[in-house]
Amino acid sequence: MTAPRTNVLLLGLLFVVMGLTIAGTFIGATVSAKCGGRTISAESGNLLSPARVVVKPGGAEVELGSRRATVRADRIELPGNETLLIPTRCKRITLRESGEGISVVLDGVLAR
Repeated sequence: MTAPRTNVLLLGLLFVVMGLTIAGTFIGATVSAKCGGRTISAESGNLLSPARVVVKPGGAEVELGSRRATVRADRIELPGNETLLIPTRCKRITLRESGEGISVVLDGVLAR
């Protein structure tokens, strides 16, 4: 390849990497699983932060970045020994990584 063409390709590659890096800081990863008749979703704050839902016999463990929460049949155990009760009719639980910690949405309504 000629030098000008190589420079154009390198510049294009640089723009693609920068675009993905910038997009990754605003777009997070989303995962979900079924547990006890409910859908549990986890949304990370950005693509560089992991989101994971692991279903176990006692409920589901949710990992958002370095933060962890446990979803049980009747409650959500959040970091800092905080507990949030789950309404019995709740079918969808979403945990989102935020600057303040983990926010919780129950059936589309922000609960924390």
